[in-house]
Amino acid sequence: MIPYEFILDFLYPLPFRTKKMFGTVAIYAGPKIVLAVRQREENPIDNGIWISIQLENQNELKRSFPSLRNLETYKIRTWLLLPETANDFEETAKAIAEMIKANSPLIGTVPKPKKYKG
Repeated sequence: MIPYEFILDFLYPLPFRTKKMFGTVAIYAGPKIVLAVRQREENPIDNGIWISIQLENQNELKRSFPSLRNLETYKIRTWLLLPETANDFEETAKAIAEMIKANSPLIGTVPKPKKYKG
């Protein structure tokens, strides 16, 4: 089951795929990882919708969506969090999904290829 499954409805009709990743479910649009969703009892302070973003774009997105913040437990700098406790959680999630559907350059990163260990 995917936490906050409504985000998939917000992304429709964009073709996307999901993949389990480090205790989250990652959401990819084309070659980019755009979001991850997390709802766990361990470290609940970082539960919500994670937005994949380049460091240079973070301030702009934070200005547009004041609920966004950096992860607290996981010091991963290339993600912003829309916390599940935000008053505007679904509204902001929908706006972020609209940006993804419009192919905004602010959201998403292309993962580095995995190195072959052989």
